[in-house]
This record gives sequence, structure tokens and C-alpha cells, in this order.
Amino acid sequence: MMDGKMNVGYKGHDEFTLLEGAILRRFPLYNPGDDKDKPTGGKRVIQYKIAPAGNGSFKFSILRSYDTK
Repeated sequence: MMDGKMNVGYKGHDEFTLLEGAILRRFPLYNPGDDKDKPTGGKRVIQYKIAPAGNGSFKFSILRSYDTK
């Protein structure tokens, strides 16, 4: 789950890429009133790494994120 800040403008359409041991997630940002097929808010990129979560399990941790126009 993304925290509140990461969820702003999110309506799906994610793309994932592997890059040097990290996972990059890109998705379009929607402004209020945007049609589902016409986002106008740019894109958000979130870079994740896999980190130990205890009990032998793992979780995705956010390394960084940024928005583009």
C-alpha cells in the first residue's frame, strides 16, 4: 500500500521495470476532473528495493519517488 502522499492522483495504469536490482513503478497522475483515458498531471515514478521484513519474509521499501510533467 502506498501512503496518502503517493496515492494523490493515482488511478492505476502502472508500468513496472527492473533496473539494477530495484523495481521502478510508473503511473500517470490524474487531476480532479480528468477522464480515465486522459490524465493531465504528468507521471509519478517510485523506486522500490526488496528489504527483509522479519520472520524470513521480505517487503518492498520505497527508495525514492518523483513526479514528471
